Amino acid sequence: MGRTLGGGGDSWDESASADDLGDEEPSYLRHTVQCADTDRQEVVMSPTVTSLDQLDYDISVAYIALGVARGSFDRCPSVENERAVDQAESCVNRLLDERFVAQQ
Repeated sequence: MGRTLGGGGDSWDESASADDLGDEEPSYLRHTVQCADTDRQEVVMSPTVTSLDQLDYDISVAYIALGVARGSFDRCPSVENERAVDQAESCVNRLLDERFVAQQ
């Protein structure tokens, strides 16, 4: 019978525990970041311009979040849920304002 991952090496089905499988790889993440060459020149990044498609997507997601917050408030009117509705509403309004400015 082949060895399977189980409770220990001396169990009735001769299974091996995870410690007995002979895996020598450490259980932690290895350092994979390499140092950059010091000869490389850094450049200044230009500000990111959000596309209208991305703004439309963000507005859709924010509107869905607003609906969820309103539903939570309808089921359980509380100060916390009211705050969530206000935050979601302000997020939708901010994104709509950005969309309006970007469209002009």
